Amino acid sequence: MSTAIIVLVLTFIILLLLNVPVAFCMGIATILSVLVIGTEEIYRPMMFVSQQMATGIDSFALLAIPFFILSGLFMGHGGIARRLIDFANVLVGGFRGGLAFVNIFTCMLFGSISGSAAAAVSSVGGFMVPLMNKMGYHRDFNASISITAATTGLLIPPSNVMIVYALATGGAVSIAAIFMAGVIPGIMVGLGLMIVAGVIAARQKYGNEEMFKLREIIIRLVGTVVCVGVPIVLLAVKGRFGIAEDVILQAQSNTALLAGLATIKIAILVVSGVLIAAMFVVNLYLKFTGKSPETKTIAAGLLGLLFVPIIFMRGFLVARVYEADKLATMYLVLTLYSLLVIGLVIWYGRKVSWHGFVKFVQAIPALMLIVIVLGGILAGIFTATEASAIAVVYSFLLSVFLYREVKFKELPAIILQSAVTTAVVMVLVATSMAMSWVLANQNVPQNVSAFLLGLTETKWVLLLIINFMLLAVGTFMDMTPAVLIFTPIFLPIVAKFGVDPLHFGIIMIMNLCIGLCTPPVGTCLFLGCGIAETTVSKVIKHILPFFVSMVAVLLICTYLEPLSMWLPEKLGLVSAAP
Repeated sequence: MSTAIIVLVLTFIILLLLNVPVAFCMGIATILSVLVIGTEEIYRPMMFVSQQMATGIDSFALLAIPFFILSGLFMGHGGIARRLIDFANVLVGGFRGGLAFVNIFTCMLFGSISGSAAAAVSSVGGFMVPLMNKMGYHRDFNASISITAATTGLLIPPSNVMIVYALATGGAVSIAAIFMAGVIPGIMVGLGLMIVAGVIAARQKYGNEEMFKLREIIIRLVGTVVCVGVPIVLLAVKGRFGIAEDVILQAQSNTALLAGLATIKIAILVVSGVLIAAMFVVNLYLKFTGKSPETKTIAAGLLGLLFVPIIFMRGFLVARVYEADKLATMYLVLTLYSLLVIGLVIWYGRKVSWHGFVKFVQAIPALMLIVIVLGGILAGIFTATEASAIAVVYSFLLSVFLYREVKFKELPAIILQSAVTTAVVMVLVATSMAMSWVLANQNVPQNVSAFLLGLTETKWVLLLIINFMLLAVGTFMDMTPAVLIFTPIFLPIVAKFGVDPLHFGIIMIMNLCIGLCTPPVGTCLFLGCGIAETTVSKVIKHILPFFVSMVAVLLICTYLEPLSMWLPEKLGLVSAAP
């Protein structure tokens, strides 16, 4: 190990133990190590480090982060958490331990909308933990659920840390692909937490809430199969849900075809814009005609559901342009199928439970943010960066004009908060990139690679060792710098064993998510303990079963690569494995 690396590591650890912010730890350690390197090329260390920091954040893709942060803040202040809680309560609140399921499910939804685990703990935990305390659930059990469930939103897109990983790979992974790769692992983590919570709730006899009747359980099971199972089966049977890559490349020289695609893109944007405008026009009309807030949210929610058939119709039109008749037929079936599902939702409200229908539909406009962002990216209507800007506009309209939870006088404070958060993230990114240069200059990736390859030549053992190392890193380092520093180190190693960069990104993020729940630096852990008004020492005993579940899902996803790769491959975002 070179002197520069020794200085870098010791300085970083000492400053970290002195509670110096991580960004400054990395910046100061980098400057001192550059001074030790002292080559003719680096005759002004401060200027050189500054240049590396500026170069590190000079990326178009990083523009998505401040926009997603601002969008998440609008959602957090706009009463979205309460509506998502009501939505989750309609779906899973009537089972034994229902409030625990509601907490986990809401964190999955809110975390994905806001892109922040800390925001999920604050917004969802701040509401659910006191409610669960009141209903007889143990305080430390409630805190454990909020702490661990909040991390699922970092795996379910859109997610800021996924954007950072795509940047760290140097273009080896696209943002759209890493977004979709996290969907199945994120859902698996949430289901794992629900299983643990259900077992504990049954043993401790938690949950005296009103239980679902058999008829309601059957309706929910059938609804799940109809709404989710059928599209998944279609996706599995049909193959790719997109045009083959070679066909797309050949079409680049076809002027008429490109003109047709451009027309479709404009038409979809216009229709989507008209639909969003209709949501707010109808809302204003109902307001001035004296209708109840319940009526306004129902109208907006039902209009919001139409985004799903619009996206499927776009797929049908594109397939027709490419003369892919089978694909066009499938998209047409899905378009009609989505309209049928909307009809079933309305039937549920009229015939089964009007109260449940209202709570369900109230959350639809917020959930449509995920549909708009992911649907637009996957459909090729806009890039991830453009999608983040659209998310800001949509969340602003939703919070200010539809839900009316954010007042105009509150906007400066929200924008200032987003600026501060963005500044923190960007400083972390900048100093991480500068530190990465030092590591690369001192051949650290090559040395680590040689060391690990000397320990084992087996892929499974190597992945297990890297998992242990990333779990250790996650306990004392924030996710953003950890991704930027360790991706260039570990990615070349796993690539030699045939691990796809997309799959490794999910492995890394899952490991670091667990680190958010562990001392001494676990952000979600300390935030959740503060909200629950308890201590870390008390929570640790109750959080251990949830850790076991998260680690078990991590190992399953590590060794079953299709769990990460299947969805991106089916959507045509990556080439299918031979």
